[in-house]
Amino acid sequence: MTAMFNLGVIYEEQGNRAEALKTYQEVLKLDPAYYKAKVNLAILLEKEGQSHLAFDHYNDAIKANPKEPKIY
Repeated sequence: MTAMFNLGVIYEEQGNRAEALKTYQEVLKLDPAYYKAKVNLAILLEKEGQSHLAFDHYNDAIKANPKEPKIY
């Protein structure tokens, strides 16, 4: 799971937001509780001007890992 998540990070760093988005979504299909993918997906959606969707993913990240002191 971590490798696939890291692939999404690499896509995003290369400016390939479409592939990053698909990769983060695939990670979440395989592990819906993977909060880092939720956070990165939210950040990406926010950059794409989809704040309403980003908000949902931020909330999901908090629910998935409520003890995490910092969600970016």
